[in-house]
Amino acid sequence: MSSALVMGYSGSSRESQENRKKLFVLKKAPRNGNRHFDSFLSFGNDAEDVPMNYFPLKGLGHDCAASLIRGGTAVASAAEERFNRMKHSVSPAGSNMLPKRSMEFCLKQGGASMRDVDYICYFLDVSEEVFNRKIEILSRCLPERVKEKVIQANRLSYEKEFSSARVYGELVRVTAHEWGREKVKFIPHHYAHAASAFYSSGFDDCGILTLDGYGEVASSVFAIGHGNKLDVMEETEIPTSLGILYMLITAFLGFKPLSDEYKVMGLASYGDSKNYEKEFRSLIKIGNDGAYDTSALIREDFKSVIEEMFGKPREAHGEITRREKDVAASLQHALEEAVLHKLAYLKVKHGFKNLCLSGGVALNCAMNGMLVKSGLFENIYVFPASGDDGCSLGAAQYFYYNKMNPGGGKKKVASVYLGPEYSDGEVSMAINKFGGAISSCKKECVENEAAKLLARQKVIGWFQGRMEFGPRALGNRSILADPRSPGMKDIVNAKIKKREMFRPFAPAVKLESAETYFEMERLDESPYMLFVVPVKEDKKNLIPAVTHCDGTARIQTVKEEDNPMFWKLLCSFERHAGLPIILNTSFNVMGEPIVCSPEDAVRCFLGTNLDALVIGNYLIEKLNQGGGNG
Repeated sequence: MSSALVMGYSGSSRESQENRKKLFVLKKAPRNGNRHFDSFLSFGNDAEDVPMNYFPLKGLGHDCAASLIRGGTAVASAAEERFNRMKHSVSPAGSNMLPKRSMEFCLKQGGASMRDVDYICYFLDVSEEVFNRKIEILSRCLPERVKEKVIQANRLSYEKEFSSARVYGELVRVTAHEWGREKVKFIPHHYAHAASAFYSSGFDDCGILTLDGYGEVASSVFAIGHGNKLDVMEETEIPTSLGILYMLITAFLGFKPLSDEYKVMGLASYGDSKNYEKEFRSLIKIGNDGAYDTSALIREDFKSVIEEMFGKPREAHGEITRREKDVAASLQHALEEAVLHKLAYLKVKHGFKNLCLSGGVALNCAMNGMLVKSGLFENIYVFPASGDDGCSLGAAQYFYYNKMNPGGGKKKVASVYLGPEYSDGEVSMAINKFGGAISSCKKECVENEAAKLLARQKVIGWFQGRMEFGPRALGNRSILADPRSPGMKDIVNAKIKKREMFRPFAPAVKLESAETYFEMERLDESPYMLFVVPVKEDKKNLIPAVTHCDGTARIQTVKEEDNPMFWKLLCSFERHAGLPIILNTSFNVMGEPIVCSPEDAVRCFLGTNLDALVIGNYLIEKLNQGGGNG
């Protein structure tokens, strides 16, 4: 077992035009110019059965990724979007894709071929038994008017896209490899989420809570992790789903669901949560036994109810008013209240001291910061790739530790730098490709040159080593700036990232200096940007570009052993600017995935108002410094 190779993957393939036409049963595509990932989350005028057409299978399969583990150790993980350059791996036509290039990368990184893989694990249990369980739930809870067509649409989607036979056939087609059905394992979605957190955390004993929109039939599970064993204790089934409600309000506020929920979280800090507290109490009903209920989601008149509560939906790119801020704040508060209520009950019932979180909702770092502040748990670990991309690793971990090696020890995932890295030769080739537009030179201490540029208020692209796994840039595929400048947040938002002006930025800080600038009570470290903490009152004026409107920051702590190059940059910046903190945001522009290759980085550099680019030891500048289209 020590050398067993297990690959996990997430995603689904929907590239057939014929299938797409047949599956477009529930409603027509919105004609308001907005591109949503699927047709089930829209407030367009011609959309029916808002908000989600009752949990269709078409809601599954975004964020495809692949991971490879050898003997339980993570070898490689990457999301397909980084290679195909389509955010969430969804094409403009709305079709999802399987992680073909991610799989190829993982095998190359592991020095293996497809024939060497012992098992391959899919992130959903697509058995007929589980699907029939979903139909039973829908039959029980759906309004009579839509029940028949919703169930018919789910059956058709299952038959054409999600049956185990169909998934296996698509895997063989995409990889051009006959795996053998006995080698392909189907892992329940939330079990994969739970495994990704537990087996990556290093905890011997903990409670594990997963939260997202929904998987096969569950929107959340609670499990106990002990030693090498993961035991699921309870599930929250549809129609209750905090993730779906958050997606719904994201769409109502004019943002893109399954993508822009973090914008709503950031906007919430500008609003007053009391203004719509009553409305959200009717949408999320809290029970006495730790339960919460969002079954109002399946009301036939849900769109009308929402509009009666909050008014007409905001148009995409429309003005953000006090109403949008207050709705976002009230939603965020209601989410935090429900999750805290659930966890307080579970802690009393099961007596665990450490907590693991995963699932898309676990990326809500304001909620995570609230949980730390509550003092309920001694330690909290949030898996950094908590979205469905992380299920690729979790599916492989679950099968390896629970089925292949149930009595052995487990290996903490010590680093999320699990993506591709590039040689000097590959970097040089990318630079030469754009030779007419850029100049480059190799620097012995490039981090010192970069620090000097940052201290002079320059904004730089920073590309080093292996790419991060998950949605956060953690110092290897980053855009960096000086946090001391009050205007830097607006500059980076408008001229570099080309995104909404209310969006906050994260501070990257040396771990040993974190407590000097931030209230780190009950939080030893935050290496993955997954916790919001208060900025110390006397430090807010020193780092205005990374201090949010409510006086908090989504902090990233950096240890020398985790990322030596980024840590050295922070040390150099401290020498030049007087503080060990740099504004860190992902190396991309709005609507595009984070850059993966050196060529991606140079292209993004040339298409923005970035002042300089560092790739490895190369310092790159534009020959036409007036360039960029920002």
